[in-house]
Amino acid sequence: VQQDESDFFFHSKARSSTNRLQLCNSYDTLKQILVHEIAEICNFDHVSIYKFDPIDHHGEVVAERMNKFVPRSLLGLHFPASDIPLRTR
Repeated sequence: VQQDESDFFFHSKARSSTNRLQLCNSYDTLKQILVHEIAEICNFDHVSIYKFDPIDHHGEVVAERMNKFVPRSLLGLHFPASDIPLRTR
């Protein structure tokens, strides 16, 4: 029974997230909804979206959601490609 409740919770959250994403009217709104929904569904403390440079592959944090336990924001920071695992890029 517990697995069924867990599955129901996940599907309910996923459907709600999908509905919110369908209402997006801008790229910035899309990024904010994505980090919020991923953090909520996965119960993560911190979720970031990176934009990667096509030439040198450095990444810039362009959206994030964090809870009160995360010490500081990474929004707007740039990280060299060597700091970002290849499979993440």
